[in-house]
Amino acid sequence: MVEQVRRFADDGVGLAGAAQLAALNITGSFYSILPLVTVLAGIALFLNLSRSSELVAIRASGRSGLRVLAAPQSLRH
Repeated sequence: MVEQVRRFADDGVGLAGAAQLAALNITGSFYSILPLVTVLAGIALFLNLSRSSELVAIRASGRSGLRVLAAPQSLRH
């Protein structure tokens, strides 16, 4: 953001204008970070399931480990 303020200081764009430009870049950052957030959320989910022995109960019900891992993928269109 500091770089944007320096770049647009000649045109009379102040801190508020630079903040608006930075807000416009948030969507691009969101799309680049979203896959990492999804993977980390999946890892956290399965860690919590294994800590509370829910994963053991799912496996005991007859579902294989690969089917448990593939279940969230099957929800996609």
